[in-house]
Amino acid sequence: MSSSLSDLLNHTKELGERFDQQWHLVRKLIVNQIETDFKSHRDDPAVTQYISKICNEAREMQDVLAKSLHRLLDEVLRPELIIATTGTTSSGKSALVNLLCGAEIIPVAVQEMSAGVVTICHGPAAVLTVRPTEGAVWETGTWTDLDDYAINERLYAVMEAYRKVRDREINEKKPSQAVVAPPQIELEYPTYVGKNPSLLGLPTGFRFRLLDLPGMKFIGDESNLNVIREHCREALCLVTYNSEETDPIKQDELLDQVVEQVKYLGGSPSRMLFILNRIDAFRKNPHWEKDERDFVDRITNQIKTRLLESLPEYKLEISNISPLTLSPLPALYAHQLLTLDSEYLPALARKLRNHFGFLIPDSVQDDLPTNPNKWQSHQFQQVAEITWSAARADRFFTTLADHIRRYLPDLLVPRIIHRFNKTCGKPLADWAMGTASAHLNAHKENYEAEIKRINQAKANLDRMFRQKEQHLLEHFQNIIALFEKYKDPRDLFDQISHILHDFVKQPPYNSLPEGALEPLTHWQEALKRDCNKALRAIAQMPAGLSYPDVLNSLPTSIQIPLILAARRLQDLGYRPGEDHTFEAWTSARKEELERHIESIRTALHDFSRAAAKCLQEIVKQQAAHQQGRISDAICKLISIYWNDVTTHASHILRSCGLTMPPHMPFDMSLLHLYGDKSTNELNLAYAFSTDVDLDIEKPWWLLWWFWLDRYKYTITWPDTKTLLEDWEKETRRQDPVLMQHLAKWIIDTLGHAATAVRRQVEKALAQYSHKLEEAHSLAEKKMAETHAVWQPILHEAQQLSCTLENLSQLCNVSR
Repeated sequence: MSSSLSDLLNHTKELGERFDQQWHLVRKLIVNQIETDFKSHRDDPAVTQYISKICNEAREMQDVLAKSLHRLLDEVLRPELIIATTGTTSSGKSALVNLLCGAEIIPVAVQEMSAGVVTICHGPAAVLTVRPTEGAVWETGTWTDLDDYAINERLYAVMEAYRKVRDREINEKKPSQAVVAPPQIELEYPTYVGKNPSLLGLPTGFRFRLLDLPGMKFIGDESNLNVIREHCREALCLVTYNSEETDPIKQDELLDQVVEQVKYLGGSPSRMLFILNRIDAFRKNPHWEKDERDFVDRITNQIKTRLLESLPEYKLEISNISPLTLSPLPALYAHQLLTLDSEYLPALARKLRNHFGFLIPDSVQDDLPTNPNKWQSHQFQQVAEITWSAARADRFFTTLADHIRRYLPDLLVPRIIHRFNKTCGKPLADWAMGTASAHLNAHKENYEAEIKRINQAKANLDRMFRQKEQHLLEHFQNIIALFEKYKDPRDLFDQISHILHDFVKQPPYNSLPEGALEPLTHWQEALKRDCNKALRAIAQMPAGLSYPDVLNSLPTSIQIPLILAARRLQDLGYRPGEDHTFEAWTSARKEELERHIESIRTALHDFSRAAAKCLQEIVKQQAAHQQGRISDAICKLISIYWNDVTTHASHILRSCGLTMPPHMPFDMSLLHLYGDKSTNELNLAYAFSTDVDLDIEKPWWLLWWFWLDRYKYTITWPDTKTLLEDWEKETRRQDPVLMQHLAKWIIDTLGHAATAVRRQVEKALAQYSHKLEEAHSLAEKKMAETHAVWQPILHEAQQLSCTLENLSQLCNVSR
């Protein structure tokens, strides 16, 4: 581990232990001194009640500190690295997971097998748990003493069972009535990287957890999404791309998948390592080095371009993306050649030569016996080392270690400190400071002056808050005024961009990262682009057998009606935008033709309804992503506001002779942001409904050809262009409405944030005022000299507060 993270963890441990020691001292001084002050008045019920209250508060806080400190020390001494893996279709992600584990425990199949989230924790022995889930048709329970093959077989059985349930719904042409949740799988296993922490630059004692995320076909299941939202914001992410794919159209689909996966993972792309998997495919070409180099450059630029379109607020991070090349399966074979028992080596070497012999130079292969059973130990080692290097495994682990060293501190250290500060650090420091200050100033000669200082601080804080709140909100209130002035959406969005551009130029908001507020204006363009892409894919379904990737994230109950309707239209001869003529020369044929036309009409109606439902769900999902981006931008804005306000509040309190509680990051859980079910919830989803019909024309000349009993109908199949035009028309009409809704939501959210910030500061002052009043009411009964005794105790409480401040500052150092 880099010295920076090790130093941060050690410093966190030292400050946590120092805080514990200082708390014990301050708590003992406060409790003992209060008991001494009122020793001769213990028969007074008010005194007895007050002493009991102080002792109970101190005891409860001591219990909370013991638990919180134990957790902090455990997380510092045994920190956890979380790596989440996801990948495009057939990208070799399972092989990558197996490489990190050092064994073939995750099933590798031609079709997509990764159905649910598989959590792999490093441990001394293999323990597999498949948890009971709703509608599970596979075996659940816990198994121990499983070998690698048995683990692989059980995981295959579970994933295959779930996949068949989903596929059967389509093959049987009806959705299942029962809800079948994706499997939840947990595996404790002695992983390769867990047993060799130095491989990733980690010290001994580091815990390792691997989240193997489902493929795109299953990632949209609600329980999968819940796990991703819960854990992946704390994880370093590996995103794999299938380098074996050569079809430009399918490559374009894979690039779209990369963007979607980054969206699902959330947050900055900087914590994601992009891997061009199965890069060994180029070795089969005569000029493989140039071909590979050109491919890597092209895909890298395309990934950056696609991500920049969707996440312009991370322009700098995206520009620094540099994907790795890797061939995980031969790398795994090479690792096993060096670690497995000798009895398994010949079969493994044979498999390596059969599938990846092109990675081994001819000069080496010529010197090897044809039968691997006759290989010497040094030959197994030689082949393993050559394959390991050719598969780019050495560079992969070196780069991954650098990536961990760079980004883990920002994920790990703030998480540990924020949890400790919130659960016990701030409440304990506030209690100690407030109690000691109250008793110091409770005596008559100090009390009146202290009350004046408190009242002055309240007035100054109120004036400061009103000024800061007005500065924060006025620009967004100006945006609201634009909706009456500008009716053209393009002019409206231009003016909104100008206002936000001016806003981020002014302090303190000029410290926001470049493009931090980009989602506030970019969401509309991004949402429309993603939804148009989905609509085009859906509209083309009846014309071919392709299954759009965009449907993969939808519930099967929504997918199936659309797929069945599209198949029905294909069977009926659907050709978008074309005319098709049907003729009948007999009455029987006429009736048959009319039934056929009615079938077409019904199929078109069913497809239209199913397409509308699918698009509504897609819009909902894409809108949720945009809402997440907007909420992240608002959180950054509020953090700047919080830091600015607390800095001014501290100055005001100090000028009044008071002390601001330790500076803490603002608690975003106080806000009604994305995901909250309050009335302030943001909803950017477009309303969408459409219906298509066919145009049937009965030619005029049929009026006089009646004697031939000939009937002719010309059917004009609806063109997908009509769907797109209707969608564009509807979104243009709703854009200003949604933007106005967004602006009002932002004002409501910022106003709520400003109120929450104000309350946090005022709450600390109110708590102190209450303690002061409480202490003052008993001050005349004191027997000790107030200032001489309580001033040293207040000093110790201030030291406790300083330690907590130093601990909080480590969050900034980690960045």
